[in-house]
Amino acid sequence: MKIQPKQGFALAVLVLYAACLGCPCLEFDTRPDVNGIEFLLIGWLGPISGQFDWYANPLLILGFKNALQSNFLRSGVYSLIALSVMLLTIVRGCVAMDESGSCTPVSAYLVGYWLWIASGITLIFWSGANYVLSRGKL
Repeated sequence: MKIQPKQGFALAVLVLYAACLGCPCLEFDTRPDVNGIEFLLIGWLGPISGQFDWYANPLLILGFKNALQSNFLRSGVYSLIALSVMLLTIVRGCVAMDESGSCTPVSAYLVGYWLWIASGITLIFWSGANYVLSRGKL
């Protein structure tokens, strides 16, 4: 079975995202490292302390869905917004880890975090390249 470019990018996005869920994402001085699946499960608590990084996940899903439907402009917009929201973790330097709303400082960004970022960048590249190609500009 030969993989087409569209399938290859879709597979790359899925593999990167799935890999980030199983890897440690952030390191803290005061608590054990947390892997991606744990953040996916507790991320909805973020808005309690004004953190919205978790919402990059549904934006990625929307971007992926639109890319699969060949709506590459919309996919690119969702993906760019998702990547911007993902980077808020670095800008802020702390995350909410429980329902108290307190912000736990991050001491290191681990492989799971960078795989999450890579999944967003790959989706942006896939969307952008296909948008340009579909417009016949290259």
